[in-house]
Amino acid sequence: MLDEHLHRAWEAGGEMSTDYRRGRRRAARLPSWRLVRYADDFVVLVDGTRQDTEALHEEFARVLARTSGTSTPKRTFSRLGRTSADPLGPGAPATT
Repeated sequence: MLDEHLHRAWEAGGEMSTDYRRGRRRAARLPSWRLVRYADDFVVLVDGTRQDTEALHEEFARVLARTSGTSTPKRTFSRLGRTSADPLGPGAPATT
């Protein structure tokens, strides 16, 4: 259900479905996001402010709550700017 919720904006006619629409969102200082899946985990990349990120996190938590899903606080985090993040956590095997 979260996948469907996140991808809705990227589908044809959605608010982020074309470069033009995403450009209009940026010009209006609205956030955009992209879902990256890895097995049963996911990362949501957000182009926006910390407040945008926190608002999206709350929205996603509400969607998960409707499906009896939860996010794990220990593994839920945000990074600003171009800071790298290790979504699998420390000690995860390195890939090349």
